[in-house]
Amino acid sequence: MSPVPPYYGAMAEFRSAADLLDVVRTLRTKGYRQIDALTPFPIHGLERVIGHRNKSSLLGWIALVAGLAGASGAMWLQWWVGVVNYPLVIGGQPLFAWEYALPVAFEVTVLVTAFVVVGAMLVFNGLPRLSHPTFNYSRSSQSTDASFVVIIEAGDESFDEESTPALLRSLGGAHVELVQE
Repeated sequence: MSPVPPYYGAMAEFRSAADLLDVVRTLRTKGYRQIDALTPFPIHGLERVIGHRNKSSLLGWIALVAGLAGASGAMWLQWWVGVVNYPLVIGGQPLFAWEYALPVAFEVTVLVTAFVVVGAMLVFNGLPRLSHPTFNYSRSSQSTDASFVVIIEAGDESFDEESTPALLRSLGGAHVELVQE
């Protein structure tokens, strides 16, 4: 007896954005919570119907901390070099003047913040991800050209290998199939 293949979920195509929204609403009323959609263009309100909540992101706080770290690190390094490591009096100027250190501190702040925020964004988004289970859908190359695809993930409490694809067919889904992980 061969083991049952793990499924990512069930996928089905629909003809229009209105059909897609109606199907997602119906699926939500039937208890499905892990729903996703692939569309050829953005559909206003789809994320609300699917149930994605706008959670506040930590990215702003990470950018603030990175910026403060970059600015303070740049100021500290300039102070340390000018006062401690290599003190040099040039033209009667003080060993360290914060006014002259500001441009360098600004540039380092921008550089450090940019690198840290891009890195954090990649980590938060789970990137780089070279393959996704939705690519295992037999019509994945045409799935968002002119059709609207609904995905019900197998991790959903209401997911069943037989009843979920049958429900998608009854709602008017075409090319319904279970997609392997």
